[in-house]
Amino acid sequence: MPVSTIYITNNSSGCDVTVEENITTSSCTDYLLRLNPNVNNRGPFDVTVVTGAVFQTYTGITYTELKNGIQLPLNCP
Repeated sequence: MPVSTIYITNNSSGCDVTVEENITTSSCTDYLLRLNPNVNNRGPFDVTVVTGAVFQTYTGITYTELKNGIQLPLNCP
């Protein structure tokens, strides 16, 4: 089963934090990525999804967008 790695980078001034999460899927899946409501990071955020040799990058995601959740296609052609 393919493994997708999701990297979330907080681009807030003075913050240099990247979080990595590995997700295993058996087929094309829409993954809902949400910010933990207890997190105070304000962003903006960049999200990169890596599945094998395929990279998808989403830039400039706001705190509100990530708090509400963004859909990421994983293991999709």
